[in-house]
Amino acid sequence: MNVSNVSKILAAGLAISFLAGCAMTPVAPPRGIMFTDQKAPLFPASETGSLKGSASAHNIMFMAGWGDCSIQTAATNAGITKIKNIDYELSNYFIFYQKFTVNVYGENGDAGQQQPKNSKAR
Repeated sequence: MNVSNVSKILAAGLAISFLAGCAMTPVAPPRGIMFTDQKAPLFPASETGSLKGSASAHNIMFMAGWGDCSIQTAATNAGITKIKNIDYELSNYFIFYQKFTVNVYGENGDAGQQQPKNSKAR
């Protein structure tokens, strides 16, 4: 076996190990190939707060992706300072369009502060 073949095997192994993380989430319900519309816990808890904040990321045909679906963004969107629960929603329409949304539930610890317009009571 020459150095070129070893390099190719190593490169393939590294690529597979890095890409394997892209296909997994902490909780993954079964997905459909043609269509998926699911909700599942990301960080389950026994309590749910009175505010709900959401943040989404999208992609089209695995060619272009955009968005910020971070927990911090979802909490900020609703003015949440004390997170109590987190879940996610996944929508998939074959390879044409995918949307991943993180939902954060919690409370605003600042009693005197006004709630943002886009917060939702739950």
